[in-house]
Amino acid sequence: MRIGLFSTSLAKLFMEQATLIRGASFRNQTSFNQKFIMRVGLFLFLLFYFSASLWAYDQLDQEENNEFGGRTIIFQDHKKGIFRGKNFYDSGGAIMRQDRAYTEEYALSTGIARKTMDFLFDVKTKETLYYTKKYQALRLVSHRVTYFEQATGTLQKKENHFVIKNMGYSVEYFDMDAKLTRMEWVYPNNIEGLAKKITHYDEQGHVTKIEGFYTPRTQKKEGLQRSVFINEGGKKKTREWFYTPEFAQSHDGAIRKLVEYIEHPSQETRPQKNWFNQKNELVRPNVKMPTPVGE
Repeated sequence: MRIGLFSTSLAKLFMEQATLIRGASFRNQTSFNQKFIMRVGLFLFLLFYFSASLWAYDQLDQEENNEFGGRTIIFQDHKKGIFRGKNFYDSGGAIMRQDRAYTEEYALSTGIARKTMDFLFDVKTKETLYYTKKYQALRLVSHRVTYFEQATGTLQKKENHFVIKNMGYSVEYFDMDAKLTRMEWVYPNNIEGLAKKITHYDEQGHVTKIEGFYTPRTQKKEGLQRSVFINEGGKKKTREWFYTPEFAQSHDGAIRKLVEYIEHPSQETRPQKNWFNQKNELVRPNVKMPTPVGE
């Protein structure tokens, strides 16, 4: 439709300029011809530009009554690298979801094979990036999910899902200023060792605390339930391990181990290591005690 309008305008321009040139004197004819060529050149450029845009965007189909109660527009947009796109609208015409499958050229240059975005009242609340096989092999990340605050669109958290199953997935949490406050690593496929690790950060991005939660087999085999490592000023302050009641029964009541790192201004000091019972009383076990990981 736009091409037809431009063609009509272009024809009208030719007729107007021809009339002007016929009515002009020979002395002014050269000036008229120059203006005519410039104006025609501009119209030809605009005609080509809009023709290319119309070719780049192509609506393929339209579906009614989608999961949001509205219509879904299916399209291509080669100019933006979209091989197949879908826009989902609700019954009132508000955008609810966008789905983008990218062309091979775009995917190779960005590492992104597909992207989905969810919206609420025109605010993006969730974005999922699915990476190409090449990117997965390089970064070991299969896809990333980013969540945004519903009212303001502020970044809330990011989930990274990894190619290697034993790596599990990680979740990064952010404050209202989009600063990282903590990161959780979850290992759902671990049989022994850590099941989950939580790292806390201060405003400068320094690690202040690391919490470790252990698998049921490790709790049964080693008696280790949880660990808490505290840092202060970028240095170790305390390392603490918590054990099961069954472990305490066979180890003279010892259920917690605490290692404190005390600084002295003029001399080097050794860490202080102590065991405590359920009542937080100092105990001296007469049996051999384990050396936990991280001590």
